[in-house]
Amino acid sequence: MGEDLPNNILGNIMKYSNLSEDQFDMEIMVDEFLTFFVAAGIPITLKSLFIIPRVRDEIDAVVGDKDFIEYEDVMKMEYTLLVLKETLRLYSPAVGTVRRLAYDMTVGGHHIPAGSSVQMSHYIMARMEKFFKNPLTFDPERFLRDEDKPLYAYFPFSLGTRSCIGQQFALIEARVILAKLYQNYDFKLDPTQSFGILDQLTLKPKGQCMNYIYSRQ
Repeated sequence: MGEDLPNNILGNIMKYSNLSEDQFDMEIMVDEFLTFFVAAGIPITLKSLFIIPRVRDEIDAVVGDKDFIEYEDVMKMEYTLLVLKETLRLYSPAVGTVRRLAYDMTVGGHHIPAGSSVQMSHYIMARMEKFFKNPLTFDPERFLRDEDKPLYAYFPFSLGTRSCIGQQFALIEARVILAKLYQNYDFKLDPTQSFGILDQLTLKPKGQCMNYIYSRQ
């Protein structure tokens, strides 16, 4: 393996995987978390700042000052889960998925022969009025409404028998990480910055994402 690693999520995992505890910088860890797990939803959530206090209040009520978060605690973070799902709808780390047709199909009047590779874009479908009412509005509670649960239009972890085997673990892990961070810190984005999106294997902010981190102790 070469010395140079790509500047994407896989590269960073590889780069930091062998660091000893005294080499691992807490500030770097928090920055990486914000970049890959939180910053995806920044352009929308900046316009919906009421969401952040509600997530924090839920975490405070459920977790408090516990050192160890139980599975039962995670299951009680219902609004936090809705926020994560809505973030994944608009800014899923993977922009889509690819499948190979097992048999001939006709889609929209176009014949597609068996064996063709077909790419389905979650990024595009999740922004279509056809599938989601007010698709560019960050609305976590849409997942409580039946009309906002279209079949096969929401697939941040892919769909079917080949969907991501770790999707439930990922949603549990994200809630645990958010809970531990909000137990100790508050976060505030620099309001003077603007955001673009860069597709580098996974979606990430284009350029820096400046945050102010405040201790809650």
